[in-house]
Amino acid sequence: MEGLSITILKNSFQRRFVYKVNTLLNIFGTFITVFIQISLWKALYQGKGSISNYTMSDMYVYIIINAILLPLTNSNVANKIGDKVTSGSIVIDLIRPISLKNYMFFEELGVNIYNVIFAIIPISFFVIIFKIGFNFNLVNLVIFLLSSVFGVILMYYFNYILGLLAFWLKDSWYISWYSSALFSLFGGVIIPLNFYPILLQKVSYLLPFRLITFEPINILLNKNTLNQDIVIIILQIFWILVFEVVQKIIWKTAQKKIIVQGG
Repeated sequence: MEGLSITILKNSFQRRFVYKVNTLLNIFGTFITVFIQISLWKALYQGKGSISNYTMSDMYVYIIINAILLPLTNSNVANKIGDKVTSGSIVIDLIRPISLKNYMFFEELGVNIYNVIFAIIPISFFVIIFKIGFNFNLVNLVIFLLSSVFGVILMYYFNYILGLLAFWLKDSWYISWYSSALFSLFGGVIIPLNFYPILLQKVSYLLPFRLITFEPINILLNKNTLNQDIVIIILQIFWILVFEVVQKIIWKTAQKKIIVQGG
């Protein structure tokens, strides 16, 4: 099974080389996005040493690491499942030697790894030009890497569960839009949650979205104590387990629906 998973990942990765124009557009898009963010934050920090416990140096790192984590955690699985359900090709996934959840995870991971590799090209430009330093200690780096892996799994699980809802929805094209909107608002994607009004911060801390990229970056920036970092890891594991239970329940119900309809 492990060999099959790696094969799916490799094939997905290699297929991306066919889309050269799309790759160039992604590189350009990353360049523009990072440039705009750096320019805006530089203007905001003009004459200020620290805002909401973030220095300008912290914000540089936040922007750079966020630009790497976003394509890594990106998930379009909800739309893909919706398309499978609409076309009826979902029945093929019932006879694969690997579960739909795992098949689509490794397929998407291959795409995301490819996108991260090419996102590093424009990101490196800004690191060199602005002489952005990365002063991380080994403990924080290890916890950050672990937390980032859990962040990838969390994002995938959330979108996978939304995708399974396509079995009961007439149209599912808007599912990913809602997922992206929730993540952008409550995940600290554009602005760190520390800059949010208190009410929005409280809501964000009740939801799992901050655990996808915001908290891993804070771990790397050493914004928490070691105990707080451990709590974040525990929360990530908790939400992964919750999503695992939820997806199993929904998938079993969906399979029955396919059989009843004669799929």
